[in-house]
Amino acid sequence: MKPNISEFKDELNQFLMNRFKYKYPPADYSNRFKKNLIIHNKRKVDIYIRFHMNSYESIGWKTRTLIIARIYFKSIRKGHGTAFLKFLTERCKHYGFDYIGVESINPNSRAFGEKFGFHMIGDHNMYIEVDKLKKYFKNN
Repeated sequence: MKPNISEFKDELNQFLMNRFKYKYPPADYSNRFKKNLIIHNKRKVDIYIRFHMNSYESIGWKTRTLIIARIYFKSIRKGHGTAFLKFLTERCKHYGFDYIGVESINPNSRAFGEKFGFHMIGDHNMYIEVDKLKKYFKNN
């Protein structure tokens, strides 16, 4: 199943517009890889998402992984990361994703991922099953 990237982009825009009070849809396709990546780069938020439906076992990514390649929120410790992760968790299965991954982590993103139960892939990436995140959000 190939995810409907356009539909996902629309839902992501709605989430970002509600959360950060943007007047115009901030998320769009990458100029380089249309329909494969969504890049969002504004003052409040910087998010870059990859959609991997095939296995990349050589670098540790499982089949059907939504990968957060870059994530930044200007305001930290305001719940933006948790809200974004919850949004992704609620939508991933609909679009055919079984895993959420975070690429090129730093100490802050590592601590954030560990809080939710992400597993390390080597020294720089981490992932979690969407079903485990659903259970986490249901119980917390």
